[in-house]
Amino acid sequence: MIHLVNMPFGSLTSPNLALSLMRSQLGAAGLDSRVFNLNFDFANKIGFNEYETIALFRGVETQIGEWLFAEQAWGKSFGPSVDEFLEPLDRELGRIPNITDKKQWLQKIRRDLIPSYLWQCLLRLEAAGDMEAVGFSCSLFQTISSLALGRLIKQEHPETKLVYGGACFHGEMGEELIQRVPWIDAVSTGEADDVIVPLFQSLTDGRPPGGLQGILYRDDGEIQKGPASRPVERAVFENLPDPDYSDFFLDAGGVGLLNDPGWLPRLNLLFESSRGCWWGEKQHCTFCGLNGRDLTYRAKSPERVFQTLANFSATYPGSFYRATDNNLSMNSFDSLIPKLKNEPPKSDLKIFYEVKSNMNRSQIKALSDAGIVYLQPGIESLSTHLLKLMRKGVSALQNIFFIKCCREYGIYASWNNLIRIPGESPQDYDDMARLIPQIVHLNPPQGGARKIECHRFSPYFSGQAKGAKNVNPLPWYSAIYPSDDVRLSHVAYFFRADWEDTLNDSIYEPVINEIQDWLKIWISQPELPQLATHYLDDGTLLVSDTRGGCLKERVCDAEEAMVYRAISDPAGFSKIRASLEKETGREWPENKVQNCLQSFLDSDLAIEENNVFLGLALPKGTIDPPYSIRCLIPMPN
Repeated sequence: MIHLVNMPFGSLTSPNLALSLMRSQLGAAGLDSRVFNLNFDFANKIGFNEYETIALFRGVETQIGEWLFAEQAWGKSFGPSVDEFLEPLDRELGRIPNITDKKQWLQKIRRDLIPSYLWQCLLRLEAAGDMEAVGFSCSLFQTISSLALGRLIKQEHPETKLVYGGACFHGEMGEELIQRVPWIDAVSTGEADDVIVPLFQSLTDGRPPGGLQGILYRDDGEIQKGPASRPVERAVFENLPDPDYSDFFLDAGGVGLLNDPGWLPRLNLLFESSRGCWWGEKQHCTFCGLNGRDLTYRAKSPERVFQTLANFSATYPGSFYRATDNNLSMNSFDSLIPKLKNEPPKSDLKIFYEVKSNMNRSQIKALSDAGIVYLQPGIESLSTHLLKLMRKGVSALQNIFFIKCCREYGIYASWNNLIRIPGESPQDYDDMARLIPQIVHLNPPQGGARKIECHRFSPYFSGQAKGAKNVNPLPWYSAIYPSDDVRLSHVAYFFRADWEDTLNDSIYEPVINEIQDWLKIWISQPELPQLATHYLDDGTLLVSDTRGGCLKERVCDAEEAMVYRAISDPAGFSKIRASLEKETGREWPENKVQNCLQSFLDSDLAIEENNVFLGLALPKGTIDPPYSIRCLIPMPN
């Protein structure tokens, strides 16, 4: 039997897509397998809320979850002392609920709980059947726990073959780990959908898995290397079976989560309709390390994606589906999205996608109509200059229009605002600081203003984008990998760098403070600021504005109302004037239009960039996002 293992700190609310997909593939080939969601068992021991809080810590600051398992993974103490490691993390530790002395609690888990937990994991795997092979899928924050269990398995069952893959084994990370970790028998260093079955078939048959793309394996103590890793062909991707999530629900039920009224609303089932990034193929965003070394974009057919969602709806509980795509295919608007609108697999289905933010109004509305009401747009900044430096291919005005349209159509847009961009200027931040008070009725960025990071595979890391010098692993890697055994520069994903052509931190403070105030409004106030339009029967316009904390109203005459309606979407001056003349059948003097637009700019009802104008107000009756969603927006650390 092939045991597929999902270790801490994998999510409790999302099944492991890779392992569930492997289970389907192996089953179709006649190979018996099961996914063991051992993360549930660990969460049951330390507390579900406490577990999820640790799982959500961002890796650029630290990885407490990985550190907890480090001594058991390597069989020794190493790196900084407990106090040295935890001392800088007071703010992160403060977010762990229900625990008074958090440092003592973590030390007790590390010292006492984890050794016994690993033995219990082994006993559970043994009880399920012969362990011919065990496969671990390692995301960025579950590698060390997987190595710790693998070490124990190999100690007790030397004949069992251990296979590792996932994001933390892509490229040289996987090559380094198989060279330095003697209990690993094989690793996949990239996408493996086309080699999973022959890989496990060979291992369970006692044959070396030679000739498989992206696979390194141990044979008589020597490491052998197959052909270089490559993305799977679109035809392979198209014909993959649906992931089998049955073990996820079985294990969730085993710890009582299926009967937990707070769990099901947070459940999100993962699916994929594309891999790679169609924008990255054209222009790789400077900070992005997703997709490893190859951005080749491949999209499944709309029919195949819809069938997967329909199968999920017929098989599993829950109504929130999360696409793992890096970028929604624009071809989806031709078939998949209309089909989801007209034939929704579930009446209450809600879908999440990552998207590029330069969509038009009709596309954003189409997403909402299709139930795609949670989006992560690649906004990254409200400065066009900074966006250009990051190669985003979008302007600040387009980004604001996107957020505005999402508010209008009931879509919650989760976005980031990055600072410390090589090539930046003080003007970029001065402009943003002045802009933010005008848009506090729109939803703020997640987690505040975040300094740009250096990730493996990104242009900053590879040197294909200027600005990051003296790139080295973040210091906390020395607490989870022993540097005398493992080359940290080969296994790290997050790096620190000397950032060139960037500003003093004091320049960022006005923007940081404005965003913090914006976040506080959205998190702490049940009623949001309003900037709303009400077009009256006589053609005039009433604008209600509470962005400053008190109600201000402006009545616009019929001509002003027409001009404001003309800038509901981004529009250049000539387009505005032409649309007015077409609507009224008469000439509009240039100075009259200019005066109207200037009055809207002066009263912060509109913004302008490169002679393109955008009205900021929302239609009267626009529904605010539920407070239950807004209160979950993360504040800056």
